[in-house]
Amino acid sequence: MKTVPQIKINIPSNKYGNSLKKLPRNLAEHAFLVILILFLVSLLIGAWIFYRYIFLIKKAEIQEREGSFQIKEDAYQRVISKLDERENIFKNANSKEFLDPFKVD
Repeated sequence: MKTVPQIKINIPSNKYGNSLKKLPRNLAEHAFLVILILFLVSLLIGAWIFYRYIFLIKKAEIQEREGSFQIKEDAYQRVISKLDERENIFKNANSKEFLDPFKVD
């Protein structure tokens, strides 16, 4: 029977090494407090995003340009004619008689 090789992670045993080794256990012992802190951090990030992308944009004045909206008459007429053609095709679709492929003569 083969044994699974053991993997050892060497963390230096100075003051940071000891605290890093104890970190997962401390987080697990204070799970409620950790979840509460993570929840508050997510609320702060959400509030910052709301302030940045909603509130500041509403405060900024949108400048309207006068005369910036122009319609090219020939392009407009082409679009209208295409729409009329499609509407006529749609209206005439019910009146067209199709051959029955399953009918035996």
